[in-house]
Amino acid sequence: MAQIHFLDVTNRDGVQTARTGLSKFGKIMVNFYLGRLGVAQSEIGFPFLFHEAPYVRACVALGEAGAFGGLRLSGWCRAVTADVAAARNLMLAVEHCHLEVETMVAAPYVAGLAALADDEADLGAAVIEMGAGTTTLAVFSGGRFTHADGFALGGNHVTMDLARGLNTRISDAERIKTFHGSVLAGGSDERDMITVPAVTDDDREPPQFVSRASLVRIIKPRVEEILEMVRDRLAASPFSAEPNARAILTGG
Repeated sequence: MAQIHFLDVTNRDGVQTARTGLSKFGKIMVNFYLGRLGVAQSEIGFPFLFHEAPYVRACVALGEAGAFGGLRLSGWCRAVTADVAAARNLMLAVEHCHLEVETMVAAPYVAGLAALADDEADLGAAVIEMGAGTTTLAVFSGGRFTHADGFALGGNHVTMDLARGLNTRISDAERIKTFHGSVLAGGSDERDMITVPAVTDDDREPPQFVSRASLVRIIKPRVEEILEMVRDRLAASPFSAEPNARAILTGG
């Protein structure tokens, strides 16, 4: 009589069985019975996710104690390269404040967790986070984090462009960008005038006035440059193979 052999089982929530959830104890019992059935391997979870780590440690401890028989436990993870010295210095700075670093997570991945719905990650999405000094990308497909990238251009570069173009202080340029900045010109932008404080503290130097359209002419080229770099990075990533994937822009 022909026999069926189960070589590998994925014992994670929401991947092969979408929206099906088991308690941590339930998944441990599944591993126990998989071992009794003679299954060779069980993928138990994501070792580096905060909510998965205690469960993974418990499974490893039970496996080492022989509770799962010959069942081999495995996990799914993706490595992101980083400057080890910079990461170590960051950890030391935190530890000097009498705090303990439990783990380090790639910023693009965290941005994806915060901004994406479950269905978006399953269907395919790119999360573009525009920060002050950097812009980062995270690509998700099939519910998994599949790609990360970034480059050193961000909102501070827009602020510096305004400070130079308007001949004003950086703090004033940041305020003008926040309250009046745009990349889309409107019909009344040539008539809407904005007060730009002088670069010095001399009260005798009068402020200048510029139109909102002038701000658009300064801001738009830099934002176009950033988005063009995002487009090129995504074209070289797994995102290009997802015809129905969407892009989510976030930042702060």
